[in-house]
Amino acid sequence: MWLMLAVAVLCFPHSVNGAGENVNGAEFNVLCNLTNMLVGEKLEQAQTADLESAAQSAWTEIDNIFTITSNESYYKEGPLPQPGSPPEEQDAKDKRIQDWQTKRKQMENMNEEGSTTRKKYKRKAREDFTKATSAKLDKLYGTAVKVVGDLANTKRLITTEETKIKKALREALLGGTRDGGAQKPTADADAFTAAYATSCYGTTGPGKSLANDLVCVCGTGVSSDSSTLVQCTSIADKSGYSESHTGGPTNAIKIYDKLAAICKKSAATEEASPEAITAAIAAFTALLGRHAQTAATKKGAYSFGKGEDNTHQCNGGAAAGQSCVSYVALVEDGDGKPISTAITWLRHLTTARTQLITRRQLLQTKEKEQSRLISLADKMHELYQEALHGERPGATQTQSKQQPRPYPEKLKECEKYHNKSKECTANGCKWNSTDEKTGTCEADETKVTTQTNAAAPGDGAAGTTANTTGSNSFVINKAPLLLAVLLF
Repeated sequence: MWLMLAVAVLCFPHSVNGAGENVNGAEFNVLCNLTNMLVGEKLEQAQTADLESAAQSAWTEIDNIFTITSNESYYKEGPLPQPGSPPEEQDAKDKRIQDWQTKRKQMENMNEEGSTTRKKYKRKAREDFTKATSAKLDKLYGTAVKVVGDLANTKRLITTEETKIKKALREALLGGTRDGGAQKPTADADAFTAAYATSCYGTTGPGKSLANDLVCVCGTGVSSDSSTLVQCTSIADKSGYSESHTGGPTNAIKIYDKLAAICKKSAATEEASPEAITAAIAAFTALLGRHAQTAATKKGAYSFGKGEDNTHQCNGGAAAGQSCVSYVALVEDGDGKPISTAITWLRHLTTARTQLITRRQLLQTKEKEQSRLISLADKMHELYQEALHGERPGATQTQSKQQPRPYPEKLKECEKYHNKSKECTANGCKWNSTDEKTGTCEADETKVTTQTNAAAPGDGAAGTTANTTGSNSFVINKAPLLLAVLLF
């Protein structure tokens, strides 16, 4: 939209010269749309409303399942205070446990979706399922707690970045030093200088704020009905202000407020995004110096608006077409600085654009963390079913059947009784001969056995560790959990 507007104006310039209305209409449209964006402070919205809700539900499920399958001490009293916390007074401990039990009771009373009687969660203590399942629950819950902490930190960073963005947008619109975390400010004296001349040409006024430059393009330095606002718009509104800029900042504020109200009515309010700011800057710079003036300084280069064909092009005279803002002195004074640096409000806009890019990256990180939490909740449901329906430790311990099997020691023992039939059979060996005096003595495979015991499922599983047998010894870092409560 922005660039299309600028291209259209450059390809089909106005033929108006002097007294015509809307001589600065194209410039007004660009500044008008920018004004709406900066006043609105509508930051681009990530399409994550459903993901936000799903992540919140996922964490609730993970926390509930961990609680309903915890050991007795944790189930009754909740997690212990974070290591390093001040000693807990008895009253504080009692309140912590009472709050925990109230929360747990609410969870226990939840019904299955679509049912008024069937409870959603069924209690099964850690002692009633395998160590392997217990270890997996602990590990997954620990991972989820970390993701919740990371997510809370990402949200904090997003909030911080949004405050910086609003600060930059406010300083671009109104100049001065603005607080991005405070209530949105209105135009004040910091946005303007004492008179039209200092506001619209030279080095102190031009580019000080977008509000200042908007008044330069659409206002005048002297009083004249035909030369105020009509240079920018056909929407006439002369009430409540002097038609000249000679009234200093007080009157400039009134002119700006009138123009901002017209902008709100006549132009859309776009979201502030990196692309929108880039396009707006391109549209603005495309219109710089579009009115060549033979007698003007640098022939009108770096002037925004038509102005007059003399040395002080943007003098704000009584005649229509004498209002503009000239940045030529800023550019020359900038020693080769790009115009986006020389013009203060453009510099704030480029800062906001960088911060919007950072915010977008943080929003993408937040989406990944939320998706991770949702995935962990699915896995937690699987472990919950495993815990509910798995065998109790020791319940399936079985003793393997004795399997007859020769072993080297017996073979060696029987070899001592070769050619001795009576000793051979007396020691449990097998005599292999029809002659009682000459023959071999061998191990009898039907009499030689070994015995083995099968391990209980899940016991001693390699690489699995769990801390589920003590009291409420699963100590949770409460900081991310508290942040999760506040942010969800």
